[in-house]
Amino acid sequence: IEKMAKLEALCLTNVSEPIQYIAMKALEADISNNSNTVQNRLDVLIQKAKEMGLDFVVPDGAMYIFARINQKGFDGVQFANSTLERGLAVAPGEGFGNYKNFIRISACQDEKTLIEGMKILNNIMSENK
Repeated sequence: IEKMAKLEALCLTNVSEPIQYIAMKALEADISNNSNTVQNRLDVLIQKAKEMGLDFVVPDGAMYIFARINQKGFDGVQFANSTLERGLAVAPGEGFGNYKNFIRISACQDEKTLIEGMKILNNIMSENK
């Protein structure tokens, strides 16, 4: 039983062999343009957020913005749930600490999708004023 328990522990906690091979292949991938891609997406997100008048600090290294929503009684969790119903995913600030009136907007999509998402967000924000 003791030997079987050790074997089971290794099977359940180890990274599977196929995943290890995939990881080794990924190390060979050309990622030279990745930082430019992320920065371009972040630039689009920042521009649209500024146009909307969102309150945030321009990130220095992150690929998202953490925006304060200055609306009385704003609840990030409720807001995030309501945006999902409109096809937009934002993270409520409460997931990162005591930030009930914040949302996190990620720049992980292509520029076209980011622009569409920010249009949806702008429409929602305009309706909630």
